[in-house]
Order: sequence, then C-alpha cells, then structure tokens
Amino acid sequence: MERRCLIYDLQLNRDDITRHDISHGFPKEAQGCDLLFLDPPYWRQKRSKYPKEEGSFSAVSLDEFNRKMAKLIRDCYDTLKEGGYSALLIQNTTELRGKLAVTGRHYVDHVIDGYEFFIKAAKG
Repeated sequence: MERRCLIYDLQLNRDDITRHDISHGFPKEAQGCDLLFLDPPYWRQKRSKYPKEEGSFSAVSLDEFNRKMAKLIRDCYDTLKEGGYSALLIQNTTELRGKLAVTGRHYVDHVIDGYEFFIKAAKG
C-alpha cells in the first residue's frame, strides 16, 4: 500500500521501533503525517516494565498522567497535516480497594478523559 510507518517507544522490543520519549513531542520526521495512532502505557498497569526514571506515563501520579495525556493529544494537532487523524487506544483502570488504591476511586475512566482532552485540544 506504499505507506510509511514510524513507531516510537521507550522499550525497543522490535527492530522497527525507534527509542523516543513521546512526552517531549513528536520527532521532526513525523511532522505532517496523515495518522497518529497512540497506544500509551496505561496508568499504573505497566509501571514495572516502564520505570519512572524513563519518563513513562504508567509510573506517575494520576494527575501527572492526565497532564501528560493532555499534552500528547495537543501535540497531535501540531504534528498532523490538515485533515489528519488521531486514534487513541486506551482502556479504563480499575483499582484494588484498600492499601493499593491510590485515587480513592475504584474506577478511572481514561476513555472519557481522553475524549475530553481531544475536545479541548481541538478548541485550541
């Protein structure tokens, strides 16, 4: 189909992945792309695989995770060509009750939060 795909991650599991901390924005070679497919590590669910010192989305507080997500989504609008598309693959988080609960809630709705970040970013 003659498409070019660029893949970035903190962990290089395959030869076609380039190490880049996307929280610092998209690399220059991504500017003007047609599609950005976002698959960030879900909050707290991959914190042992992506240690905090590496800038992972999964190893920070929920507030910091949301700040990072909002910035990532704003960066999409600066990177995509006019009429380009973004897709976000994310699921909601459920927490164990008791000592392991961090937010005081049992359920964190990342899907709705992501949708709201896209709406805010689109409005500028």
